[in-house]
Amino acid sequence: MELIQDYEQQYAVQTAEITAQIGRIAVATGAERNKLISDIDRQLEESQELLEQIGLEIRDIPQNSRAAYTSRLNCYQAEWKRLQQEFNNAKAARSKAGYDSSVDDFDEIGIQEDQKRRLLDNTERLERTSNYLNDAYRISVETEQIGTQVLADLSQQRETIQRSRGRLRETDADLSRSSRILNSMIMRAMREKFILVTVVVAIFLVLIFTLHKQRKMATQFLNRIGQLGLGVAVIGGVVNSALYNVDGGHRAVIFDRFSGVKQQVTGEGTHFFVPWVQRPIIFDIRSQPRNVPVVTGSKDLQNVNITLRILFRPVPDQLPKIYTILGQDYDERVLPSITTEVLKAVVAQFDAGELITQREMVSQKVSDDLTERAAQFGVILDDISITHLTFGKEFTQAVEMKQVAQQEAEKARFLVEKAEQMKQAAIITAEGDAQAAQMLARSLKESGDGLIELRRIEAAEDIAYQMSRSRGVNYLPAGQQTLLSLPQ
Repeated sequence: MELIQDYEQQYAVQTAEITAQIGRIAVATGAERNKLISDIDRQLEESQELLEQIGLEIRDIPQNSRAAYTSRLNCYQAEWKRLQQEFNNAKAARSKAGYDSSVDDFDEIGIQEDQKRRLLDNTERLERTSNYLNDAYRISVETEQIGTQVLADLSQQRETIQRSRGRLRETDADLSRSSRILNSMIMRAMREKFILVTVVVAIFLVLIFTLHKQRKMATQFLNRIGQLGLGVAVIGGVVNSALYNVDGGHRAVIFDRFSGVKQQVTGEGTHFFVPWVQRPIIFDIRSQPRNVPVVTGSKDLQNVNITLRILFRPVPDQLPKIYTILGQDYDERVLPSITTEVLKAVVAQFDAGELITQREMVSQKVSDDLTERAAQFGVILDDISITHLTFGKEFTQAVEMKQVAQQEAEKARFLVEKAEQMKQAAIITAEGDAQAAQMLARSLKESGDGLIELRRIEAAEDIAYQMSRSRGVNYLPAGQQTLLSLPQ
């Protein structure tokens, strides 16, 4: 397509030169006129070859873009035929309206020269303006393409940043859980360390008493200390196994082997429970992120890829019910199903274009419906946002082809307007020539040969003035045939 544009620019330049030279045929004489005619013939042949090259290139472009270029080629061919006709008319008009002497040509020039000069200037100005408009249109199209590519790159980068942010938040949640587990292990290790230190101290005291007391008394005392240490160790182990910690932002639900899940929710801090009989289940009640991708269809049956990001947390008072019905992985059981259901129901109410232009309304409707559905399962949704929205490959290609077709239509309309302006300029030129001929005929009819004689005198005066300024012209006295009189 770039090669076709180069051919079009060359053709525009050549047509402008041909138009200007056709206008100068009427005022040229002798060798200059013959040279103009030969130059115009050559340029017409070159422009015809350019049109043939454009036709060959059009055969190789895709079918969806061929129609626009074919219409432009037809406009160029019509313009070339018009130039050929104008060239033939200029040659014929010159041969019919000419007089026998060169002085008569100057008579005709005197009336038409000013009007033709103005028309030629206007035609050249129109050609330059057309070239400027073509360049501006090409630059605008290239700028639009670059802007579209930049927007696509920015959209991809934004999606990458959103996915990275979601992964970082999930990693932060995993680190928080790991930190809570480590804190629990550290507390348990400290309690066990305290029990161990107590036992070691007791044994050390027993050894000291053994060295200072009698063997029998030491034996009795050692037995008592051993029993005491054993009792302390047993009591410490029982106490350690009967304690559990609830970290900040968490709640605990107690499962009893005899009565089942208790309805009381335990808050933050350290609490007692009956070992083997009871078991604490810890829930995180802080907001957690989750991304749910869904593929659904719009109202006009277009495939839509949409990703929803949700910040959710359980209702603390409903934790026993959530554990009984759904379990600890309640988010895996509830969120994907209700999110898919709500998105399919909402997206089916909008066309593909409305999903983009009315995105705020779509997001609000999804948020209201999804919040209502999640409340039925004891889940609170703090934030719901659409982070990713794309359409199928076929729909995207159809939109791009539509934009290209609109641009081609605008360019074709511009070429038609250009052809109309050139047609108007040709009409004005012809009308000027006709008016000049009528004025000349009317002047000849009214004044007779006097006007011709006046024009002949003015032309002779102008020729004498031009020759007087030339350095290669010498004057001889009247009646002398050579510069020097040679003896015979």
